[in-house]
Amino acid sequence: MEKGEYYLGFDEHFFIGQNKEAAAQQYRELLKNNQFRINDGIREISHASNIFCRKLRELTRDEYLHTNMLRRNGSILKISIDDLASTANLSLVGSQRDFVAHEGRVWSHLVRLLFPEKYADFSNQRYKISKIPRYDNCASFAKEVIRYAANLPIETPSWLLKDEDKTFKNVIGSESNAAFKFWTLAPYIHLELQEKGRTPDESMRRIVSWATKENEKVLPAQFFLDGVGIAENRTWSEENRLGYDERMPSHLLARLAAEIVVGKIRSV
Repeated sequence: MEKGEYYLGFDEHFFIGQNKEAAAQQYRELLKNNQFRINDGIREISHASNIFCRKLRELTRDEYLHTNMLRRNGSILKISIDDLASTANLSLVGSQRDFVAHEGRVWSHLVRLLFPEKYADFSNQRYKISKIPRYDNCASFAKEVIRYAANLPIETPSWLLKDEDKTFKNVIGSESNAAFKFWTLAPYIHLELQEKGRTPDESMRRIVSWATKENEKVLPAQFFLDGVGIAENRTWSEENRLGYDERMPSHLLARLAAEIVVGKIRSV
């Protein structure tokens, strides 16, 4: 199935508010009129691609984004590190568990990507969201993060980890703009790298290297993608997070941005 066709299968149930019907219609027309751009990716910055991305950004205002990016309360507290690890058929011990840290930031992001319905249970009731979301790509990436953690040395405290591992944990476990951008784009960077022929493990190692070395100074600018209209300002926050279903505008926008980021990563 072509990418454009996949997004055309979106469910308007995942738009909310008084403008939901109009937003769904606008999104459908936007997808139909830009199938070539979605299927081929944004290969160069142009006025037309800027308009397309800006319209996607506007549609996220009516998209169901379900809850904040770092929820650490309610029923999700019942989801343990073991629950997360079991999704990848693994178990985590010692410093591997410390990397994920129950009720910590990495744990919260992984719960959001692996258990979206439980993560959003309160908001789902409030907005009467009853349908099951598609979240396959995000879940796939979250499992790779868990596999990465499972390969860390068991008995090594976090401050004695290799510099790359330590930096990676600090980047993805912070509440900085870089962390928000990472958890929004990394699932689709992972997908794009695999579509270029990388194995899941190779893709994950490339993402770690990119997030810790190549982007120590340029990560904010590279994520910002000035000329592409992916973001309207330099302070990415929770308003830029991925929505509840991966066929919706926020996910398509992240996927298009990820394709551009992958094009900028050296040695891909």
